Amino acid sequence: MSEKRQLQILAVLLWAQCLFVGSTFRTLPIVCGFSAVITLLILGSRPLQSKPRTTTRRRWWTTPLACLGFLANFAIVAQWRAASQLSEEINYVYLVIDSLAHTSFTFAFLLWLRRPTHGHPSMIPFGCIVALMSCAAGGASSSLTAQSAIALTICLGFILGCEVILRNKHGFGVVSTEPVSERPSSNWIAPTFSLFVLSALMIGTSGVANSTNMILPAIQSKLQEELQTSFNALAEESYVGGTRYVRGSELGSLRKHMLGDPAEVAVQAYCQIPPGYLRGTVFDRYFRGRWIDSGSFEFERYTRQPRIPDLPIRSTGVGTTGLYETLPEPLNRFELFDDQPGQIIPVEVFSDPSKGSLIFTPLNTYWIDASSEEISYTAHGVIRTGIDVRRPYVAGVGQRLPAAPLQPAIQESTLQVPEQLSLKLRDYGNKLVTAESSTVEIAQSVSEHFQSVYGYSLTSKLDRPRRSDPIEFFLDNQHDAHCEYFASATVLLLRSLGVHARYVTGYVVDEMTEEDSSLWVGRNRDAHAWAEAYDEESQQWFPVESTPGRTYRTIEPEQLNLNAADADGNLLEDQSGLDDGWFQNVIDWAASVRVSEPIVILFRISQIPLFIGLTAYLWKRHRRSKQPEAKAEVRAKRMLRKVDRLMARMELYRAPSETLCHFADRVGQAADSERLGVPQQQVLTRCASWYRSYAAARYQGLTPEPLSK
Repeated sequence: MSEKRQLQILAVLLWAQCLFVGSTFRTLPIVCGFSAVITLLILGSRPLQSKPRTTTRRRWWTTPLACLGFLANFAIVAQWRAASQLSEEINYVYLVIDSLAHTSFTFAFLLWLRRPTHGHPSMIPFGCIVALMSCAAGGASSSLTAQSAIALTICLGFILGCEVILRNKHGFGVVSTEPVSERPSSNWIAPTFSLFVLSALMIGTSGVANSTNMILPAIQSKLQEELQTSFNALAEESYVGGTRYVRGSELGSLRKHMLGDPAEVAVQAYCQIPPGYLRGTVFDRYFRGRWIDSGSFEFERYTRQPRIPDLPIRSTGVGTTGLYETLPEPLNRFELFDDQPGQIIPVEVFSDPSKGSLIFTPLNTYWIDASSEEISYTAHGVIRTGIDVRRPYVAGVGQRLPAAPLQPAIQESTLQVPEQLSLKLRDYGNKLVTAESSTVEIAQSVSEHFQSVYGYSLTSKLDRPRRSDPIEFFLDNQHDAHCEYFASATVLLLRSLGVHARYVTGYVVDEMTEEDSSLWVGRNRDAHAWAEAYDEESQQWFPVESTPGRTYRTIEPEQLNLNAADADGNLLEDQSGLDDGWFQNVIDWAASVRVSEPIVILFRISQIPLFIGLTAYLWKRHRRSKQPEAKAEVRAKRMLRKVDRLMARMELYRAPSETLCHFADRVGQAADSERLGVPQQQVLTRCASWYRSYAAARYQGLTPEPLSK
């Protein structure tokens, strides 16, 4: 391989890393500028000429100096990346991932500047770190096809990098003193076989991706639950209380989340009025101070019963909602209910990918625009998987609560009450309501009772016995508590009175930012739990707020000018007030496009044509080889390749421009070496003679005889 070709391969691999890092962490202009400067320095000041490889003694201080340089580079990059984060509180896990990816990327380019044609072995682990950190930050997309394409591309890049850096420069796999390029090669076999293998890999990878699309959401959901279980165990320490989105399945975990890092921004939303209560998780099974979702894998672990499957929803088209943030491609529309209200208010939600993949929407959401092809919708009206949270998604909020018949699968779970609490809860609830009360009146009575009799506090002065149920102890002692206890007690009391109810956690997003009156934020301290009850007469779920000092608030379109939005959620006035022009739009698109998108396009388009073309090419060569005059040619070439492989095992390689007679002379000279044993000398002598007879037979148009054993 020539040095020019090696330089080109290293340039392609490093620039691919540049695009991957820049598109993942939204630093594409800066990293491309840095890469362009290094590339120009290499092309302008480094002459491409072969230099003999010399053995020099390594100085002991080079490795420690390189490590210190890497740490210094990491410190500078970390300071830059920390200053670029707009949130008040820095997520240190994400900062380390971001800084490590950029540091490895810059160090790889600096090593390329030092060794432009042969590279350095450290560039291989640096490339792996760049790929791992970018994928950890979401650079490979949530699409299985995109993930498969990125994985295949990284594998091929790793193979090419090893070929250039390790083999050509450092002699891995080459023992002979001859140049590596002096080997027998064919003009078509190697590239054809490589393209054929690549095509087969692309088709096989695509087939695996398409065949597992049905089970991937379940696998992702199970993995997320296992990760959340680990984080809940770590949340006993307050310093990690704000690193993940709140779920609140275990009583007390929501309180720790609020106290762990109260001021950190958890979720942001663009809306003309405060979005209010945004639902993240819904639970329907209570078990010893812990809430469980009957649609999760955790439900099977605790109850030994099959979980309630989620409902897959396909996109119905392209969303038409105007966005506050410019995206390279429009979002897809997912209709959650068939009966659409007359007026829809859009809520554009921004999540933090480093905190998890929870989707936050109001209760009366009728449709959602998101970057996805299919979403997984639970029986309790929340989206479990399928949405790319690295991009904003828009919830279409209606002016009334959606009507949804109560599914038979959740009728029993939303009335479940622990046996040891059922009698006490029934007696407690009968004192609050009358037999003639409707569902709404029962819920209102329970809510007013807690808000008027109980007090709110994040700390409890009473020590609960270790084996007692927390809700039972809460009702017996009427002690001050936080929202988890009020919401849990409300759900269990409503169920004991025959009302279907469920436990909901999320965030109350009602804090306006100083920069934009349409941007609202919810912080860790705004995490909240509340109840939802089902009215069988209207077939609607409605919220029940029992926490003292709290009032349920959601988007009510009548608060806005009726001309502010149409039925599709399109704002009729310009939201941004700016017209950047076509040039700025092109720049925004170039800065926001993800590196996985063109790879996926190439991945999909080139599979079948490449495979068909290679198959036709090989079939044509096979037809030619069946002709009588071609059979003798094929037989002669096979003899030559067999003897060439024998010589390669003895560290002798024939250069492409070297004649057979010259190579036979070189083999004969090697046979006279005193370092070889008698059997090896005999083999080399016999092979040298065979090369001469083979060349003579081919010159006369005869079929040569095979090498005798």
